[in-house]
Amino acid sequence: MTRRVFTAIDLPKDIKKGIAKTRDDLKDRFDEKVIRWIGDENLHITLLFLGKIREGDLKKIISQLEEIEESGPIKLALKEIRYFPKDEREAKMIFLNIEGEGIRMLYQKIKEKIEPLNIIKKEDNEREFIPHITLGRINLWNFRKYELFEIPEIDEIMNLEFYTNSFCLMESQLKNREVLYRTIKRFKVIS
Repeated sequence: MTRRVFTAIDLPKDIKKGIAKTRDDLKDRFDEKVIRWIGDENLHITLLFLGKIREGDLKKIISQLEEIEESGPIKLALKEIRYFPKDEREAKMIFLNIEGEGIRMLYQKIKEKIEPLNIIKKEDNEREFIPHITLGRINLWNFRKYELFEIPEIDEIMNLEFYTNSFCLMESQLKNREVLYRTIKRFKVIS
């Protein structure tokens, strides 16, 4: 049996609430068939996507992640909401950009611990890390029906900051065409 696994930072409830309010304001700009919006409970920051993992490898992953040492809470700054990629015609999602050196350092430490297990696909391992929170996934077929001048403009700035003292190993499950995220294990950021 395999599980679809990734590392992530779970968001505090008050931050999720603020993001959800802004996301809900965006919904009115799009036809409902164009964007599949992420539910409040599923908002998170993906750090490293590991893919389909065999049950036996899960224990190895947990063991490696338990060895990560970080120097205290990580400051995260939630900044601009935009299309990704930035070229609206090629956009695959709408996301909230995140800034902060701490998150990049944590990502690098996770990657360094997981790489020796040889479980990350080459293309995932070479992908640039862009810290973000996915707000909605674009249905390209319906999105491309928009004329260029009809594509809704997105220029929201969040300017929210918070600290986190943990990251999670999570799994995604597909149930009734809906993706559900479940925390497998939470890891503390040592202060």
